[in-house]
Amino acid sequence: MRTTTTPALSTVVGAVAVTLLLAGCTGGGADSGDAGRSSSPGQATATADAADQPTGEFTLPADCEAAGAVLGDLVTGRTLVAETSTIGSDEANCTWTSEADGSRVGFIATVQELDQAGMDAEVPAGGGVDGLSLEQVEDERADAFDGRAFVATAQDGSPVVGGGSILLTPHGLLSVIVAAPAGSTAPIDPARSLDLVFDFLD
Repeated sequence: MRTTTTPALSTVVGAVAVTLLLAGCTGGGADSGDAGRSSSPGQATATADAADQPTGEFTLPADCEAAGAVLGDLVTGRTLVAETSTIGSDEANCTWTSEADGSRVGFIATVQELDQAGMDAEVPAGGGVDGLSLEQVEDERADAFDGRAFVATAQDGSPVVGGGSILLTPHGLLSVIVAAPAGSTAPIDPARSLDLVFDFLD
């Protein structure tokens, strides 16, 4: 079980500092038997099981409207902030707001290849940042591809309530952030927003 409290949310959401290029790895030498023989049922099953293993890959939505479709009811009744909401080839930053209660929903993503050391480097340690704490949580879905899952929560005394979740995968970062003015109710419990983050995986 990995549980670490790391509150530097702005650092984790920020761009990855170094891209590590991984050398390809090939299999063993040539088969000394019949090169034309077919795979055994056990080999075929193992190959199919490997293909079904989660990889943490994701494709950025075509635009923020498409991202909103994944978020569903969380953004229903909220207005997309078109001036600052964009999705490019390797980054996404979309924000929806509500004039009625002042709440905000954000979707942030960065496409970046990371190995384990690269993901670990993205996880800072230290005190709170901007009134948010970030806790690394155990999640079997993230463990399946050696990812990192986090839940962010607004600290007591913050001008907002809410937080959100962040997922680091070998292929980048995905995050859903929710906030509302202090004294009101956040659009969704931060821990529940992690399920929405996983909906963006391929």
